[in-house]
This record gives sequence, C-alpha cells and structure tokens, in this order.
Amino acid sequence: MEKQQYLPPFESITSVTSKITSFGYGLTMIFGLIISVGLFVPIFFIRINEEILFGYIFIGIPLFLISFYYIKNTLSYTTIIIDSKGIKYFNKFKEKMVNEILWEDFESINKFEGSTYFLNRRTDSCYFNYDVASQVANRGKVLFYWFVRKNGMVSLHKETFHGKHIFSFFYTNRLDLVRSLLLGIRHFRPDLRIHPLAYGLHYINPKTFEIDYGRRTDAAVLACLIMIILAMALFFIILFAS
Repeated sequence: MEKQQYLPPFESITSVTSKITSFGYGLTMIFGLIISVGLFVPIFFIRINEEILFGYIFIGIPLFLISFYYIKNTLSYTTIIIDSKGIKYFNKFKEKMVNEILWEDFESINKFEGSTYFLNRRTDSCYFNYDVASQVANRGKVLFYWFVRKNGMVSLHKETFHGKHIFSFFYTNRLDLVRSLLLGIRHFRPDLRIHPLAYGLHYINPKTFEIDYGRRTDAAVLACLIMIILAMALFFIILFAS
C-alpha cells in the first residue's frame, strides 16, 4: 500500500493523437501492403525465370505478411480516456467503446495465478512485490503492466499508452496519460503497490506528480546522438571493408 500523503487533485484526461506522425505511420503500413501485392502483379503478365520469381516470393511474401499483421492488429482503439471511473479505450472512427477497466477491476499480483515468465526474466526479484509496474521491454519500448479482475478471473494487462490504430498510434500527451494513471491509482486504489520505476521511467516525481520534461529532452537528445554515432561507425566500417 502506498504511504498516505498530500496528492494533487485528479483530473480526467483524453489522449491527443499526433496526427502527422500517426498518419505517416499509417500510410507507410498501407504503402508496404500495396507494394507487397504489386510485386506479384508482373508474374501474371510477364514471363519470369525461376531466380527472379524466387526473389519476388522471398521479398514479397514477408513484406505482405508483416504489413497485413500490423494493419490487422492496429485497427482497435484510437483514444484512451482516464477518468474517475477508470480507463476507457474508444474507437472514434466507429464511435465504439472497445474496452473499459474500472478502478475497482484492478487487482493485486498476489491474486494472479497465471504465468509470470515476463517477471522471471527480471533480475530484480522485488517486481513480485508490486501490483503496478513498468519496465523496458523489447526494442526499448517502455511497457506498463497491472492485473485486472474480469468475470472472476485475474489476468495480466499490458499497456504502452499508444493507440491501437494505424492512423491514431502516437500520442502527444503520453506522459500525461501515465501521470493520470498513477495519480488515479493513488486516489482510487491506494491499496495497490506501485513500483518506483513506474515513476522514474516516465520522469514523474512520485511526491508532486510533476513531469520533468527537461530530463526527457536530455534522454531523447542522448538517444539521437548514440544513433548518429552508431550509424557513422557502421558507415565507416562498410566503407573501409569495401
């Protein structure tokens, strides 16, 4: 249970889609799907030798499957709403509520009877002592997880605070959504235990709930510099190797 202290007032929040980034991402996925299908069009009109045909298949099929998978799995919710009742996942294109997790649905990890493989990979065994936590997952993605009781069953819920729609994937206020989640838990479910990294990984002060945007900017700049250095190193390796 979190220690009782003064908490800032809780306010409802709705995700804000980064339109340029999200639409660019969506068009890229659709373009990849079109290109993968287009690769097979010449097969029906032009005689192609076996080597070229193998190349078409080798490139086209994986590209099609990847694009189709991403599009299929990103046609769910566009909007996340966090309010005094809980978390709502809404599809604005279909005007439909996709999912809702009430604050009362949150559950302790002690009630979870499923696989904890995702935790067993952690060297920090104290993760088992927290009901809400955050960690860096594959490809540097920061992942939230908590436990939800639905229909008498306790299940693991994972969250990245991105949309699940190709045209509404990136949010400009992601950190504010995380802040509202943590503040909501402290207000409405103070019995749940939050891992300290849930705050730290998102630059949130656990006492004041202020977001340190300066630290986030520094981290982003450092990440860009590392990528530039690695790209330059790879370029010179290829240059001198040839």
